[in-house]
This record gives sequence, C-alpha cells and structure tokens, in this order.
Amino acid sequence: MTARSLPEGSRRLCKTHGYAFTKVLGTWVREHMFVYRVLFGDIPADCVVHHKDEDKANNAPANLALLTFSEHARLHHIGSKRSDATKQRLSSSAKDRALRPEERRLRSERAKAQHEAKNFGACTWISRNK
Repeated sequence: MTARSLPEGSRRLCKTHGYAFTKVLGTWVREHMFVYRVLFGDIPADCVVHHKDEDKANNAPANLALLTFSEHARLHHIGSKRSDATKQRLSSSAKDRALRPEERRLRSERAKAQHEAKNFGACTWISRNK
C-alpha cells in the first residue's frame, strides 16, 4: 500500500528523523505542528514546536512547547564549548555565505535536480494506520 492510498488520519513515522506525520485533507503534515495549531492556534514564524521529552513521536499536548528559534537552539546546545564571539562569527559567516548569488544558484540547482528525481530527502517511512 502506498502512502498516497492510505486513508485520512493515517500515521507515518520517519525512521530517519523520528517525526510522526498524519494525513489531513489528503496531505501529510507533521503531527506535532498540526496538534499545536488545532489546540493553541497559529505558530509564529520565529518559533518552533518543541517536544519536552525529546521523543518526536510523542505529540501529546502536554509534551509540546512553543519556543523561539534562539531558545530552542540554546536548549539543544547546552554544554557547547564555543564562546559568544565564536558563535557570532559563525552565524555571520553562514548568513553571508547563504546570501552569495553563486551559493543561492547552486542550492537552487540542487533543489531542482532533487525535485526532478523525486528525491526529497533522506526520510524513510514506516506507515501505520490508526
């Protein structure tokens, strides 16, 4: 059975990244984001939905928290040995690199090639019906 033919409400787990996806109105959506939106409303553009217990398949409302990108990064990088100056330099360098026309062109070509090859990432799936 293909993912496309699974019924509404079916659940799939990404073995690679651990996220659960649910089929809603014919589209596969990340379950934690769907649950958050249904219960609490829209997710601001500068925020992420965090799994408190770090189990990406546990999408119980009590396990979900809304964090800003910086809060989320700090939470997952505790113990990092980089100084604030080094972090700032790396961040600035990455932004500069991403804005270079040649870099943008290469990323665009890579994305187009992946799309044409129908190779949308490294996720492998386990399909499960509810």
